[in-house]
Order: sequence, then structure tokens, then C-alpha cells
Amino acid sequence: LIGSCRVPPAVIQMEVHPYFQQVELIEYCQSKGIQVMAQSPLAHGDLGLLDDRVLGKIAAAHGVSPAQVSLRWLLQLGLAPVAFSSSPARLKENLAAANFSLEQGEMTKISFLDRE
Repeated sequence: LIGSCRVPPAVIQMEVHPYFQQVELIEYCQSKGIQVMAQSPLAHGDLGLLDDRVLGKIAAAHGVSPAQVSLRWLLQLGLAPVAFSSSPARLKENLAAANFSLEQGEMTKISFLDRE
């Protein structure tokens, strides 16, 4: 795509979450200055992501939800997560993912959850 367009894309939207990390594509996009928007950062609520033991332990250590851990992980990777909800409480919870930080060891543990 980049070789055939006059103006390179500024943003690419793709599915990214701890179980589907797309590391190579993200690294490529970041090397080209393309911002990655992480669509479905909570795995559509499927795959048991929010019940994952690793995410649960990290969440408990920070007093947050596994969803917030997943969103914070994406933020710390430099990605822009796009989480949808019809619940005002869930939207507020999702935004609160910006209010804490994950330690490098926690980031590494999450990186091992990839199922690609």
C-alpha cells in the first residue's frame, strides 16, 4: 500500500488485543509513522480475555479491571485503543485506563498471552 500511494496513511485500524498482538505489523506501521488504532481491544468480549488469569492478577494488583489492564497495555505500546460500549459506566471505566501505569514486568507477562 505504501509504495503505491502518494500520501501515506496516517492511521490504520486493526484488531489488536493481548491474544492477537500483530507485533510485526505494528512494528512496521510504527517504523513508517503510521498510528495504529486498536479495534476490538477487548476481543469482542469473546475468547475469555476478560477472565484471563494473568490479566486478573495484574488488575488485582492495581485495583482495576482486566479490561482496564488490556486497554492500558495498548496505550503503553503507543496504540490508540477503540473500545465500544453502550454503558456509561463501562465507558467511564475504559477511560480510567489512562489513570495508572503497568510495570515493565507486567507488560512482558501480557506479551506472552499472544495466540497468533
